[in-house]
Amino acid sequence: MKTIFILILIFLLFTSGCGKVSESALDEVVLLDPSFKEALETKSRIDAEILTLKNDFSKEEGVATQKMRELRENLKLSQEAMSVKIISLRQEIAPDINALGGNLEEVHEAYKVKKKYLKSAMSKLKSIKDLLNKKGELSLPGNEISVWDKRATKLEKEINSVKQSLDQLRTKIRILKIELKILQQ
Repeated sequence: MKTIFILILIFLLFTSGCGKVSESALDEVVLLDPSFKEALETKSRIDAEILTLKNDFSKEEGVATQKMRELRENLKLSQEAMSVKIISLRQEIAPDINALGGNLEEVHEAYKVKKKYLKSAMSKLKSIKDLLNKKGELSLPGNEISVWDKRATKLEKEINSVKQSLDQLRTKIRILKIELKILQQ
């Protein structure tokens, strides 16, 4: 009997190919091997459970996908609200930044003016020293040499004062730039 059953199954496999087994072939197998009906019922039950599991999973997947869509939308709305709030908060510091920027420009201009004055004063001092070095050749009277010496001394004091002032302005410029950078971060 087993041999017949095996032959029938082999025959059915060759004749059916890769497709499904026809209803008549199933009936024939059950007719020739009634014990196979139990395996068919088990397979049918398993197929039904698998289908139920797949359907349940599909429903869960749909619910999860919808939740993810909602979460993404909520996250996007939160991000937009955060961006608006950040812009608003940064605008609170804008007047301080603008004031520092204006102050920096003023100090920078003062620095340029002092630097230009220093260059001019140093040029004058050089001319006076050159004149004093040639006092013998020019036969300058003593009182005129004294006047030029006083001018040179006065210019040297002014130059030292301007150099100190430039150092202070450089420091102030550096500090203002750092302050601006801090507020703009």
